[in-house]
Amino acid sequence: MTTPLQAFFAKYPPFIYDPSKSASKEFYRLCEYFNWRRRDNVDRTTAHEAFKTALVKQFNVVYGTDEESLSAWRKLCEAVNVHPIPVRMADCRQAVRNVHVNLVDLVDREFTGAKIQIFTSEAELNEYTRKNGKFFPRYNVHAGSLLRALLRRRREGPRSDRRPCTPSSQRTNSDSDSDSDPATHLGPLPAYFSQFAANGFTFAPTHGAQANFKRLCRTLRWDSPERQRARSGFHDALVQQFNAMYGTDGSDLGAWQNLCAVIGAEPVPEGLEACRRVVWDAHVNIVDLVDTARTGKPVRIFNSLDELARYTKRTDMFFPKENAYQGGLLKELLREIINPYYGKRRNGSQKRKLRKARKRAAQAANGS
Repeated sequence: MTTPLQAFFAKYPPFIYDPSKSASKEFYRLCEYFNWRRRDNVDRTTAHEAFKTALVKQFNVVYGTDEESLSAWRKLCEAVNVHPIPVRMADCRQAVRNVHVNLVDLVDREFTGAKIQIFTSEAELNEYTRKNGKFFPRYNVHAGSLLRALLRRRREGPRSDRRPCTPSSQRTNSDSDSDSDPATHLGPLPAYFSQFAANGFTFAPTHGAQANFKRLCRTLRWDSPERQRARSGFHDALVQQFNAMYGTDGSDLGAWQNLCAVIGAEPVPEGLEACRRVVWDAHVNIVDLVDTARTGKPVRIFNSLDELARYTKRTDMFFPKENAYQGGLLKELLREIINPYYGKRRNGSQKRKLRKARKRAAQAANGS
């Protein structure tokens, strides 16, 4: 059977993939083979997005996708050298939660046979990850509930180390083996901004997309027509970045669960309609949804569409309402913001008032 990683590398003949080597090392060798040396190279960007998806799918093949599977947690315990392997699921979860391992190493182990290195601290793991370039995607539409649970617990940290959650714009180290390193997070937005490098513009990956675009306009001193033409390309990149992060299929349960995880839903619902309702009921800025994986800032949840609209206007973070690159998922998300669904028509007068108020707020939030 062809594995997801084998299928990925097979798309780039005559490059020959060596499964006995780390997947990350093989990806960097692929980049060298095709001379994709610059991180803003479009071919490298496209390949990297596909590689991250292959990594996630490979994890699913090796360990499974079901968070409620005892055998999956026991296999993870075996992989990270927990002995004796616990019998109860709760004990397995706790054992896995308390070890510091690189997730790419977890994927590699099945094929390289290499023993997984256990680290004594997150700082030590972080150093190893950066030194070896073994970054695992933090968010991906193909992540199963098992992988999402593992990443979620790694972001929270070991239970004994947890502190009460406080709002923060700072990135923690607890997911230091995910692709949280800005230099490694490639995609349509960095590719868009990279075309202006020759003009003296440097993309700042830890800053928001809109902040980068405003700085680009100032750097190149564009007047209104030039700015408008550039904004069109920027909007294309913004939509494509959303698609790369969350997918395009409005009926994909994994995509909706990914959105739920990003906005902090606990627990993430198992059903499609339940996921949709969680996302629809959360008032979030879509540009924030795109920025979060790159900047590390949590997505802000607002109490109402009016509050969201004020935030959007103040920050000028308008998401394009219509774009040729929109997939079904994004269209459904935007449609639900602009035309809220209220179920059966009861208390019609009151609901019409609410509908009009939400529509006005949504239109303001989306720049219309």
